[in-house]
Amino acid sequence: VPPVQGAPGDGNDALARSMRLSLSANGIEMTDSAGPEIYRLQGQVTTAKADSKNEKLRLEWTLFDPSGSEMALLDQEGMVPQGLLDKPWGALAGEIVASTAIELSALIKQVGPKKKRP
Repeated sequence: VPPVQGAPGDGNDALARSMRLSLSANGIEMTDSAGPEIYRLQGQVTTAKADSKNEKLRLEWTLFDPSGSEMALLDQEGMVPQGLLDKPWGALAGEIVASTAIELSALIKQVGPKKKRP
């Protein structure tokens, strides 16, 4: 899970770090190397002013299979108070990625390499 792109403040690193932690907590092993059974996840954030008090946050997670082909695209969208994303994201990043990490973990486990039985 490389840093996310497009997030204000420390969001790029905070979202990637939270996603790695959440996937690990859901039984997905993390690695920094490439290999024949390695999936890659890429995140992209866009923000837009919604009204005088809120901004719209959109996050797209793209999952690539070991061959590099796009396997899944998960979208998240919500409103946050204006200026909140310019501050340290902290626990907000974890809250944002939690449900998506569960979906991604289930998908990877369903289609990922099967463990050989002795």
